[in-house]
Amino acid sequence: MEIHQFVPDFSYGDAIGNDALGIQRVLKGWGFDSRIFSKVIHPMYRNRAEFYLYYRYHSHPDNILIFHYSTGTELIDFLRDFPERKILIYHNITPAHFFEGVNQKVAHRCQEGRDELSRLTGVFDLALGDSTYNREELEAMGYRQTGVLPIIVDVSAYRQSLKKIPRFSYLKHQAPTLLHVGRAAPNKRLEDIIKVFYFCKKFSPRIRLLLVGSHYDTETYVAALKKLIKHLNLRDVIFPGHISTQTLTEIYAHASAYLCMSEHEGFCVPLVESMFFGLPIVAYNAAAVPETLGDAGILFEKKDYPAIAEAVMELLENQDLRNHLVENGKRRLQAFTEAAVAPILRLHLQNVGVKIKD
Repeated sequence: MEIHQFVPDFSYGDAIGNDALGIQRVLKGWGFDSRIFSKVIHPMYRNRAEFYLYYRYHSHPDNILIFHYSTGTELIDFLRDFPERKILIYHNITPAHFFEGVNQKVAHRCQEGRDELSRLTGVFDLALGDSTYNREELEAMGYRQTGVLPIIVDVSAYRQSLKKIPRFSYLKHQAPTLLHVGRAAPNKRLEDIIKVFYFCKKFSPRIRLLLVGSHYDTETYVAALKKLIKHLNLRDVIFPGHISTQTLTEIYAHASAYLCMSEHEGFCVPLVESMFFGLPIVAYNAAAVPETLGDAGILFEKKDYPAIAEAVMELLENQDLRNHLVENGKRRLQAFTEAAVAPILRLHLQNVGVKIKD
C-alpha cells in the first residue's frame, strides 16, 4: 500500500504545500511510500513533487489518495475514476460575495470551487476539514464521513531565518508596530484594521501599521484602502506587498502585536506564526479564528474600534498580560506540530482501513 497526496498548486512557502510536506514526513516515518503530485509545481519544489499525470504509473487499488482542496480544479476529474480509496482535506474557499465588486473573475472562481465541492460527496471515502468550521461546511454540503485534521504549521524556515537577523528588543519600543499578514483580500477586512489603527494613533502617535501580503487580483480593493487612509489623514500605514521569508521573519520578530479583523478564515495560519514569534494577538471572533487562536489572544464579538484599540494598547503597555498571552501562544503552537497532528492522522487512516505499524 502507498499513500499519496495531490495539491493542485504546490507553491513555495504556501501553508497548504507545507501541510502536505508535513503529512508526507509523517507517512514516510510510518514506512509508507508517499509522493506529492501537482499540476503547478514551484521551481523550489521541483524535486519534492511530480506532475499529476505521472500518477498513472503508481496507481493501485490498495493505495490511498489524499486530495488537498482549496479551489476548483480539473485534477478532480483526473482522480475521479481511479479505484483507490480517497480522502479529502478541505482548506476552505472564500465565499464569492466577498469579491463582488472587487474582482468578478475571482468571485466566479470561488463560486465554481464551492459548487464543485458540493458535487463531490460520492467521490471521497472520508472528508476532513483542517478546522471544525471547515468540517461543518462539509457536513452541510452532504458529506457523511467527516473529521478534523489540523494543519501542520512548519516554522522551521522562520527558525532558520531568525539565526540571520539581530533581535533587539528595544526596536519594539522605538516604534510600536501593529501587524497583519495575509493576502489583501476583502474577507480580511483590512479597512477595519485601519479604523482600529486610527484610534490607536490617538493613544500612541508613534505606532505604525504593517499590512503584509500580495495585492494580486485585489488591486481595486487596495486602492480603496489607500483612499480610506488618506481620508483619515493617517500616516505610518505600510503595504510591503508579497515579501521573502527572510523579510517576513524580520517583520514578525520586531512587531509588537498582531491584529486580525477577518470575517472568513478556514484556519488562519498567521495566527499560529504569531504564536511562534511571541506576538500577543487581538482578533475578531469569526469563522475558524477562535478555534485556531484558542487562549492565545483576545477575542472581540463586536467591531467596536475604540474598544479594540484600547485592547491593543493594553497589550503594548501591560507586560504581565502580554507575557500571559505569549505563554499561552507557545502552548497553543504545539497543537499544530507533526507530533500533535500525527496521532489524529493515524486514527483517520485507520478508519478507512489502513493498518499502521507501531
